[in-house]
Amino acid sequence: MSHSLHSADRATHLKIVSLAASLTIVIVLVGIHARTDTSLVASRAPIKAAASVILSSDTDRAIR
Repeated sequence: MSHSLHSADRATHLKIVSLAASLTIVIVLVGIHARTDTSLVASRAPIKAAASVILSSDTDRAIR
């Protein structure tokens, strides 16, 4: 048994490529189907930012 990819034959390279391609497809399909239900997000009202607050003086903070 050869443990080197450099000396492997054509069939071994094809097995490695086919295994890598099939696992890539499986990972992509799991990622697509693992999304959460978007109907919950669509039913909520959007959160809006509050009015801006401007500090005119910063006397409450003391540097120690």
